Amino acid sequence: VPPVLAMLSFSAMAVNGGTIVLSHDAWTLSDTAFAELPDTATFALNLAQAFTDGGYGSLLGGSNNFGINGASLIATMQEAGHTWTHDPSALTLPGLEKYDGIFLVGVPSSDALAALTLYVDGGGSLYIGGGTGYDAGWNPFLERYGFAFNGYNDLDQFHVPIDSDYPIFEGVS
Repeated sequence: VPPVLAMLSFSAMAVNGGTIVLSHDAWTLSDTAFAELPDTATFALNLAQAFTDGGYGSLLGGSNNFGINGASLIATMQEAGHTWTHDPSALTLPGLEKYDGIFLVGVPSSDALAALTLYVDGGGSLYIGGGTGYDAGWNPFLERYGFAFNGYNDLDQFHVPIDSDYPIFEGVS
């Protein structure tokens, strides 16, 4: 059984050498979050550190959703020395293998889900932002790893306090 962290708003797990981080909402890394929540940049950089084993890496924004394509997230990653590429067409195994971490919001095609399975099973790292209303489309992929979106988001606040010792939450409250 892989190590698992489950929280009110996030889940993260190591699977076959890869990592999957789930967020309850597409807004978590959005420009709005960067503007309103001072720990957003810290969380984003913690994700990048986890995905790159503490070094500098190549990161992919693999969907057209505002939650991962805002100027604040891209600038934060680039200023920290990471490369950030926005390319939804890269969701093939040869395309994914170029990156240390993939950031997605919204459900990709079944072909892309198959490529993501091989990518994660091969040690790749994936961040999934939910809350789009179509999250159940991720479930065939996530169930392989013991997770599923339940389609119910009862969070009525923008900021969900974090109380965890998991490294991606270091410095994040």
